[in-house]
Amino acid sequence: MERQEKSGKATSKGQNLTIRVSPRMKFELDLLSRSQHRSITAILEWLVAQAAVAEISWEKLGLKPQSDAVAGQRLLDCLWDPDETKRLAKLAKHAPGLMSFEQELAWRLICNEPNYWIEGLFQSLPEPLAGKTPEELASQIVTLFEAHQQKAAATGQK
Repeated sequence: MERQEKSGKATSKGQNLTIRVSPRMKFELDLLSRSQHRSITAILEWLVAQAAVAEISWEKLGLKPQSDAVAGQRLLDCLWDPDETKRLAKLAKHAPGLMSFEQELAWRLICNEPNYWIEGLFQSLPEPLAGKTPEELASQIVTLFEAHQQKAAATGQK
């Protein structure tokens, strides 16, 4: 089994997170984990999942779904993708206000430098890129990612 190194690489189970809590909070976590017969990790995952569903929603953030295809989905489901670059594009399209400073910088770099893009995937852009806002580019890029995934699935490619 792969383990996480100090560099922060993911393990086969997930990613490690180190937090500092007060002695009282640790005691409360211990009691909660014992009462629910779960590990502290499982308790924290459960609490974060509950808070994320409650706080990260279209309505709570005052956002509108960009298309009918995502209108019935939870915002979290629209934003998640195992591929970090796709997550960035989805975040830029659906909830740019939730991007970190580093993500905003990376997104601007991607939007302004087509050499970073996947070769062949963006050759079908219908309009020139010049003058597009990052949000417009995000919308086009996510649409192209989805079309590329559907085409790859139809042909049996990854």
